[in-house]
Order: sequence, then structure tokens, then C-alpha cells
Amino acid sequence: MGDVDVLINRRDTEKVNILLQKLGYTTNDDIFKEDGHIGYKREISGTLSICEVHFVINGIPDSLADIFERYIGNILDNTKEITVANGKRRVPSDFHHGIVLLLHTAGHLTSEGVGLRHLCDWAVFANSFSDDEFVNLFEIPLKEMGLWRFAQLLTLCCERYLGIDKKQWAGEAEESLIDNIIADIMNGGNFGFKDKDRYGQIKYISDREAHKVSDKGTFRQLLSSINSKAKTEYKFAKNCKLLLPFAWVAVIFNYLFLVLTRKRKLDNLNTVNSAKYRQRLYNEFKLFEKSE
Repeated sequence: MGDVDVLINRRDTEKVNILLQKLGYTTNDDIFKEDGHIGYKREISGTLSICEVHFVINGIPDSLADIFERYIGNILDNTKEITVANGKRRVPSDFHHGIVLLLHTAGHLTSEGVGLRHLCDWAVFANSFSDDEFVNLFEIPLKEMGLWRFAQLLTLCCERYLGIDKKQWAGEAEESLIDNIIADIMNGGNFGFKDKDRYGQIKYISDREAHKVSDKGTFRQLLSSINSKAKTEYKFAKNCKLLLPFAWVAVIFNYLFLVLTRKRKLDNLNTVNSAKYRQRLYNEFKLFEKSE
């Protein structure tokens, strides 16, 4: 387990900060920052524990913000208590749990790729529902959110390779597509083979600002990725568009520096071709595309 993610009300940020400090956690983040999460860490006997405190749910496209707000805006008001090995914990409702699982997995799809443990998480979750229960709870909302096809293909993969029960709501897909999905997952780390070139391919695959798989050509997508990274890494560029070109130069210079110091591999034709293959595969998920 890499880290523990906790969702809180933004108004409780200071209270949570005091509590975690009492437990021995420290942070270098500004606890009053406006977006994202606060990263805490604690080391005990050489073992590092990481806790990420979130006050927004990641991975929601701006274009669908109203729809997601309607369905999961009340997530903290609809929790349930469960018993685990070391006591009781409060977790999201089954409905909200499913949405967060899919958003988290989609976030990995548009970055380094989905890992096997993400698929295992979904297998356990999907298998806990009968067909009617899942359809009644999820079909309409997931179609509005553009996550229905994603859920179907993940589930078909779980049926074929992880042995969960057949789910009628998952429909059918060509065996070659499911085979290609599991091959990509096994190459992606998180209990897979962890192809180290994969992260370098992302700039040719994903529209990170929209949290979607890009449909742009290679060159346009590369420019889009540079622009997105510039606005993310350099706040001055996000606040003043006139300064954006300077941030582009900084992004490119930083990349070249990492290549020269051998901390990053120079992109080659194989990187681009592999990225385009993954882009075509990921487009099969129709991520965040509404369906009827």
C-alpha cells in the first residue's frame, strides 16, 4: 500500500492537521492551500507511512462537474461504519464507494496506466452486487457521468482473468479487446511488469486538464501536454497568460536537463508508437462520454 487517502471537510483542515501532528505526522504543504490535497508522512523504525488528506475528489472533468456534484456532492453526509482489524472506520456509502473507485482507476488510466491492484479492487466491489442491485444503483448515474462503458470493460476483464461471477449488465466485448486490456494492465506496474517507459508516453496520450484520453494527433497532443504542465508547475503562468511562453520554455528546459543527467530517457519513435497504441486502446473505454 503506497499511501492512505482520507477525505475531509475543508473547514476541518486545521483540526485534522493538529490531530495528525499529535500522531507524529509532519507536512511541508500549506494546509490552507486552495486545491488538491495535503501530504503527511511519518517514519517509524525505517517504515514510511504516508497519509494524503483530500478535501476535493480528484479526477472530475470540469465539463461534468455539475453532474458529479449532484451525485457525490453529499458523500460525507452519506457514510457508514464498518469494523476492521483494529477497530471501526467510517467509509463512503456503496454508491459513493463505486464512483470513487472508478474515478481513481480512471485517473491512473490517464497517467501511468491501470495496475493489477486497481482491477482487483474493482473485482471485489463489482462481485459484491447482484445484477439487479448494480443496475438499479449505478446504470443511470454512470451513463450520465460517462463511466458506464469503463465499468463494463473492467468487469469483463475481471470475469475473464480474476474469476468473478458473470455479470449480465457488463454486456459483451471482443476477446481480443479484453486480452489487450489485461496485457496493458500487466505492463503497468502495481503488481505488473512496470514498463519504465510508460510514464514518458503519457504526454502523447492524455488530456490531463480534462481528465480524458486525448483524440488529438501526436504533435498537437504534445503541445497540449507542455501547455498543461506549464500551468500546473508554474503558478505565474496560470495567473497571467502573457507569462505562459516563459513557462513553456521552463518545461522544455527541465525535460532536457533530466535527459542530460540521465534521470529521464529521451523519447524515441518506440515511445511515440507505444503511446499511440495505448491511446487507441484507452479510447475504447469512452471515458467521460455520456451514453444512453
